[in-house]
Amino acid sequence: MHTALAALAALPYAERHAAAAAVVAAHPRSMFGWCAVGDNATGTVERYAAYRVGYHRGLDALRASGWRGSGYVRWADEPNRGFLGCLHGLRA
Repeated sequence: MHTALAALAALPYAERHAAAAAVVAAHPRSMFGWCAVGDNATGTVERYAAYRVGYHRGLDALRASGWRGSGYVRWADEPNRGFLGCLHGLRA
């Protein structure tokens, strides 16, 4: 999955959206996949929806790992980056 997402940057822009959507279809719990869909969305509503789904998947994963809703979610911990990317996308 990470290899497929890393390969997105090498694709022409028109193909990135379909490739990101294919990753999400295969791995619907992937916050990285949802962030990639949001980053390559064709419209504002689609971008918001993708980031929102990734954000909520991330909250679920954080809570399953014992996070109680307060405290830092650090960028240095690589698994958090998909969630934080979606959060950044929602902010923008």
